[in-house]
Formats: sequence, C-alpha cells, structure tokens
Amino acid sequence: MDRLLGLIEEASGIVVPPRDRTRVATLARARAKAVGCRDLEGYVRYLQLGAALEEWRTLLGRLTVKESYLFRAARQFTALEQVVLPDLVARRAPGVELRIWSAGCARGEEAATLAVVLSESRHLAGRDWRILASDVDERALDEAKAGVYGVRAVARVPPELLERYFEGRGDGRWRLDERLLARIEFRPVNLVREPLELPRVPWDIVFLRNVLIYFSEESQARVVRAVAAAMPPDGWMFLGPSESLLRLETDLDAVDLDGCFAYRVRKAGAGRGRFPTGAVPAPRPPLPAAGSSPRAPRRVRSPEKAETPEPAPQETIVAALADGQIDAALVVAETAVARVSDDALLRALLGLCRDRGGDAEGAIQAYRAALYLDPGLFQVRSLLAACFERLGWPDRARREQREVLTALRSSTLREVPEAARLGLPSAEEAAEHARTALG
Repeated sequence: MDRLLGLIEEASGIVVPPRDRTRVATLARARAKAVGCRDLEGYVRYLQLGAALEEWRTLLGRLTVKESYLFRAARQFTALEQVVLPDLVARRAPGVELRIWSAGCARGEEAATLAVVLSESRHLAGRDWRILASDVDERALDEAKAGVYGVRAVARVPPELLERYFEGRGDGRWRLDERLLARIEFRPVNLVREPLELPRVPWDIVFLRNVLIYFSEESQARVVRAVAAAMPPDGWMFLGPSESLLRLETDLDAVDLDGCFAYRVRKAGAGRGRFPTGAVPAPRPPLPAAGSSPRAPRRVRSPEKAETPEPAPQETIVAALADGQIDAALVVAETAVARVSDDALLRALLGLCRDRGGDAEGAIQAYRAALYLDPGLFQVRSLLAACFERLGWPDRARREQREVLTALRSSTLREVPEAARLGLPSAEEAAEHARTALG
C-alpha cells in the first residue's frame, strides 16, 4: 500500500489520507482483479509499466470526488458578476477576449455555471469570452463535453436560467445550450506536472476550487505558483469555500468580496495582505500556536535610545475586550483587518467585537471570513452558531454545531489565543454545547 500511495502521489499529486487507505486498498484489489493481476503487489508492478496508461486513468478517476452541482458556492458567482467582471472589463480594451479557466472541472458543472453567468452578465455585452475546462480524469472530461446534467445537478439553477440555457431531454436530464458549450474548451491537464500544458496564457480568472485538498502542502504551493504564473498581474483566483492559502508561501493576497474571498497577484514591493494607498506595512507576527499569547513584533533600536515595542493588534484587541472596552477594540480590529485582509485571527476578533457590540449580522460576516481562511477555528464556528440562533435561524445554527463537532475531530483543529481570557469555550465545552444543541 505504501508503494501504491507513493506512485499515486508521484503521478497525480493526490495524497491519500490515512482514513481513506482502506477504501483505496479495496479499490486497488478490485482493479487488480479487473486487469488480471493476482494481488496488490502485482497491481503495483503493473502500474509501473508504460503500457498501463489506461488503467492509471481509471484509477485516478475513482480516487477523487466527482459529485457536484451547478451554482455551487453561489456567493462566488455573485462576486464574479458584481466585482470581478466589472474590474477586468474596465482594465481591458474592448476587443480583448476574456479568458476563464475552470481547473479540476470534473464533469463540467462549474464550467457550465461559468458559461451561464458570463452569458448573463451585462458587463460582457458585445465582448468575446472563452472558458478552458480541465481535469486529470479524461473520462470525466468526456462526460463534461456532452453537457448533460441530472436533476440533482441542476437543482440550484434559477428556474428562468434553466429554461433559457438548458434543454430538457425528457428523461429527467438537461443539456446545456449548444452555443454555450461551443465557448468551452475541454482539455486534460495534470496540475502537478511541470510545466503546465495549457493551450494559451494568460487566464484572467481561474477557478481552482476543491482541488488543493487532494494534494500535499508542498504540491499545493507548487500548483498555486504554477497557476498564478499563468495569470496576468490583475487576474483573479477563486478557491473552494473551505480552502485558503494561509499556510502557503505564495505571491497571492486574499481579497474580501463580502461573503467570500478571491486571490490576486501581490503587487511588486508590497507585503503580504492589502494596505491602503501610501501606507507602509508593518511586519506581521506569525499566528500563535493554540493556547499561546500573540507576541509583539520586534522593532529596530535607534542609535539614540531603545524604543518600546508596540503591541501587536491581536494583543491590543484582546486586552480591550477583556476590559469591556468594546468600541476601542472594534476600532483597532477594523483598522487591522483593513491593512491585512487574510489573517484569520484578526477576522475572528473583529467578529467578536461586533458580536459583543450587538451587531450579530456584522459578526456573522467576520466569523465566516475567519472560517474561510482557517476552517479549524472551532470556537469561531461555535460563536457563528450562536449568532444564527439569536437571529432566529435554527437550521443554520444546527448545521454550524454539527461543523463544530467535525472540526473537533479534525487534525487542523485550532484554538483562538487567549481564549479563556476572552471567555471562549474550551474544546470540551464547545463539544458539550454542540451535542446539547443537537439533542
């Protein structure tokens, strides 16, 4: 199994987590029988042969999740229409084609959604655009090329768009309009293979959603760098709602699009994060480990005297909240987030400030942003559930409480520093509260 998993990672970048070893072993034994190998060892030797290309396609196609639906993570498509497209159109000459890449498109639901959104956009009236839909699984691509989707896949397509851009086939399935399909190019692309084999560059918008979750951290960084290199300096990249680049060293910065995040190439000379025009970014302290206190950044001593270090924003916010100075804490939090947009802890503290100031909806927005950047912050998830409960949204509250229990079982579990000082629940308290809320 170790040799098999090593071959899979080498060929595709996919890292099989320990919890999936049994499933992959069962799959591999079934495939071994299908190709005439006596056992798992024989199957590994078979995969190492150059003639096993078709079997590699079959195996890799069954390792990744292909189940999806159109308009998944709809807030990102709203941000695409309201923010991203107007920004790019303003920067492009009228005759320049807009290029969008759906990387890891599986059966094409994301590419089809993009085609509908772009076709509907008033910002693109009279402008040409093209979509590249790629995946390592060529069999999934063959299905994507057909443009046919079942009832579950189109369940979230607004009825007027379903009628306008899809044709019912009479068997419960729907086919994307031929004119939109003609604007999509389907191509096999292995994201971990260097260099990337793309038909053209650059790509103005890249949807790299729910792809990085299959890769090791090293492969994630390599893939993001390669994809970013295929984008223009003002391009946009979207990741999945539970993915972020927080722990990767990249030249991309997170941009808050009011309910979701996108990433852009960092301008030359700029530090990590977004800063107001003319502002000089201060050094960012590393996110503290769970249970530790955030440290203030070191300051350079002048020849005349040693300056007293300024406390880090997190430290100032925590101290003000602990003393009940909510307004003062809110000012510091909003200023810090405006300067550094992709710090999960700052977003969480901003949410806590708004929460304790009575702004539940503002708190929800900040909590969601924090969890987008760092899904392991279980206390933030618990606070989000409490906000939903106060606003009279019990179904959303229960969903978040289930996510709390999921987060507590995860290896990426993270605790907000100074949690006890802020009155936040411990892991045990959060789990007990979630179980009680869920009955």
